[in-house]
Amino acid sequence: VRYNNTLAIIFLFGILYSQARQPDELPIGLTEEEKNNIHLIYEMGRDTDPPVAPVRNIAEYERMSGVLIRYPFGISLDIIRELAEDLIVYCLVSSSQQNSALNSMNNANVNTNNVEFITGPTDSYWTRDYGPWWVVDGNSNMSIVDFTYNRPRPNDNDAPLKTSQLLNVPYYSVDIVHAGGNYMTDGYGTSASSNLVYEENAMSNDALDNLMNAYYGINTYHVIADPNNTYI
Repeated sequence: VRYNNTLAIIFLFGILYSQARQPDELPIGLTEEEKNNIHLIYEMGRDTDPPVAPVRNIAEYERMSGVLIRYPFGISLDIIRELAEDLIVYCLVSSSQQNSALNSMNNANVNTNNVEFITGPTDSYWTRDYGPWWVVDGNSNMSIVDFTYNRPRPNDNDAPLKTSQLLNVPYYSVDIVHAGGNYMTDGYGTSASSNLVYEENAMSNDALDNLMNAYYGINTYHVIADPNNTYI
């Protein structure tokens, strides 16, 4: 699959999820139960060959074709309605809830001609953290390069694979535990994360940096202490 222009699905920033969390929804951080199941994270990983070099990681501020959300929603229908006026809204939803999602959007006058459903179960609405990361590979193909979500939430972890299947784009996966909220890239081979990424992966810092280079084309990876000393 080739794209003449740079197209990317980006994920709604954390500020869009700042509304009060529903009591039956998982928080952005680990629950007490999840803290006892950390081992599950390391059982969710996939590992494929890297994309054909040279690889360029798409930055979040670049031209995009859509946004990725999840139903039940973590953002307001007002925001979804505005988004659907200008671009495609890709909505992760279980098959049993798809009609409910569609009815909610129709009732809010969302332009559902610009909505595409990605069917399958999810664990939470934090798509910014578990959604796919995009690259342009050496064949000029827009591709997804996945990572292992740093929460024991296997359904969320499957979202990038499901997205690649819907869009019919190449899928790759690197066996690194990470989270989208702990990653920024400039689209020119430089990225930044907190040192949580080093702490959560049982490999040397150099080995992880080499994987980031092979799979994402990152030549300079700034890994620093969490400036807020709270969480990522």
